Amino acid sequence: MVTQREILEELMQLRERLGFAIIFITHDLSLLIELADSIAVMYAGRLVERAGATELFRSPRHPYSLGLLNSFPALHGERVRMEGIPGSPPSLTALPQGCAFHPRCAFALDRCRTDTPRLARPQREPAGRERLAACWLQDGRQSPPGPLAVRLNDDAGPGTGPASASASAPAPASASASASGDTTPGSAR
Repeated sequence: MVTQREILEELMQLRERLGFAIIFITHDLSLLIELADSIAVMYAGRLVERAGATELFRSPRHPYSLGLLNSFPALHGERVRMEGIPGSPPSLTALPQGCAFHPRCAFALDRCRTDTPRLARPQREPAGRERLAACWLQDGRQSPPGPLAVRLNDDAGPGTGPASASASAPAPASASASASGDTTPGSAR
C-alpha cells in the first residue's frame, strides 16, 4: 500500500507541474475519491453512473456504485465491515436481458429484468448537478431505497456517504477516473 501511495503522489505532482489529465481504471472507489474530480462507473461494458467524485462518494445513485463503495476499506477513519457484491459478473458475450446488474442487485425491480435503463439525470437530483445514472430506481416512478436516495445532507462534508459510515476523504484533485470490471473485494486484474 505504501508503494501505491508513493506512486500516486508522484503522479499527482507530475500532473500539477506538467498540466495533464489522468484516467485511472480501478474498482477501488475510495482511492479515486482522493484523486479525481469526476468518476464514471462502468458495469458489463456500459456506463452506469457518472458524477463528481465527492457526490458519488457521499451519495451514489446506482446499486453497483454503492456496492463498489462498500467493497473496499476507507482510506481514513475507523474500520468497518466490508460487504462484497453477491454473485459474479455476467459474461459479456451473454448479458442478461434488461439491466445487466439486476441478477446481483438487492433493489432490482421487475422492469430491471426486461428493460435496459438509459443513462439519464436522476429525476430527484438537485438542480445544477451533472450526475447521470442508468437505473430504473432513479426514474421518478418510485422513491429510491435509502442508500440510493437524494438526502438533505448530500452537500454536507466528507464522511456522510454510504461507504463512509466512519470515513472521511480529503478534497479530490483534478483528474478523471473510471471504475469497471469484476466487483468482488480483493479481486485483481
